Amino acid sequence: MGRVIIYSFLISLIIATGCNSDIQKSSDQNNTNESKTKSDSILAKQNISYNPLMQAVVYQQLSAEKYALEYQTYQLAKMALKEDLANKSIDTQRAVILDIDETVLDNSPYEVMLVRMDTSYPAGWAQWINQSNAELIAGVKDFLVFAKNYGVDIFYLTNRKEQFRNATLKNLNKYDLPQADNDHLLMRTNTSSKKARRDRIKTDYHISLLIGDNLNDFLHIFENKSNEEKKELVDQHQELFGKRFIVLPNATYGDWEAATFQYDYSLNKKEKYIKMLEQLEGF
Repeated sequence: MGRVIIYSFLISLIIATGCNSDIQKSSDQNNTNESKTKSDSILAKQNISYNPLMQAVVYQQLSAEKYALEYQTYQLAKMALKEDLANKSIDTQRAVILDIDETVLDNSPYEVMLVRMDTSYPAGWAQWINQSNAELIAGVKDFLVFAKNYGVDIFYLTNRKEQFRNATLKNLNKYDLPQADNDHLLMRTNTSSKKARRDRIKTDYHISLLIGDNLNDFLHIFENKSNEEKKELVDQHQELFGKRFIVLPNATYGDWEAATFQYDYSLNKKEKYIKMLEQLEGF
């Protein structure tokens, strides 16, 4: 009789355990479904659709790796400038040239807006610049103060249009950046090419360093070239990178993107993506 009671108890325990397991699984499934429903609801309420720019923006704004790369870039810039300063054969006043967007100032909040609104540049660009509220790229102020202390002139060479001069100066001066004034700020002229403005600086200065996030910030030979052609040109000038040319990471925009669709800005978003996909080499 005792054995019967024990067996009955064990069978009841097994059945109960099984039921609890099923209940837990059902509960977990319900939680998963509830979470998914909640996420879908958020997307629906905010009218958010998948945007390929999203992951690039997350990397630019949130990743510690990109933040580390910024510090690394400007540490390298210091070392390269020290090496140039050690060359006593140069008797011309030295200068460094920096791009502004994604080189001195971080525009990732603007890119976030593009994702959230499912739109593209230039929508909202003027409003963003006129706020003069972009934060600094990590390490840039320390480098600029370093350059200034060695008597090096600093030029901010940007493709922002002339109408944004005051707002740009306000943003730069918000952080007390050295030589952030009209004489050292070169805005976009009638062309996006920076060659003429670089040449103007060259007439009076030895250019120790050029710093930017786009190959066009360094040499005009990179302009309007395919990515394959640009890679070949990088190979040909590889000794300049890390010594005279300092590049920052920018996964959100740049001529590298336009090169994938042959600079044909008349294409719609889907057509551009198709051209990009066609050029990728997969497994």
